[in-house]
Amino acid sequence: MKLIVLLLLASLVYANDFYYEYGQKVEVSQSTNKRSNDTVKYYQKQNGTVMGIKKDEILTQCKAGVDCAKVLAKYDFASISKLSTTIFLVKLTPTQDVFNYSQILHNDSDIAFAHPNFVKERKGR
Repeated sequence: MKLIVLLLLASLVYANDFYYEYGQKVEVSQSTNKRSNDTVKYYQKQNGTVMGIKKDEILTQCKAGVDCAKVLAKYDFASISKLSTTIFLVKLTPTQDVFNYSQILHNDSDIAFAHPNFVKERKGR
């Protein structure tokens, strides 16, 4: 029994971070190309694409006919904001991990999608 627990803990420690995009698992690792700050961390996909992720935000949508506010209320989030009629922004507490909770929400049968809030760099002309 102890061996199983140790193996599970080891797999969590050495696992890459990931989220789901269009139902597909996307593994990422922290990027050394960009400097992270207090609100944004930069990660690199396996294909080399670097992206910024807000460390404490998840975008989510519930399946049709589901009261998304009610579904999200069962989790202990810092806040939940309605961005549109179907999209919600979830703010995490400082102890909650954006990838872990993206995966938890993705696996909830009432959720259509849940992924970290990506940051797009603005380019000047």
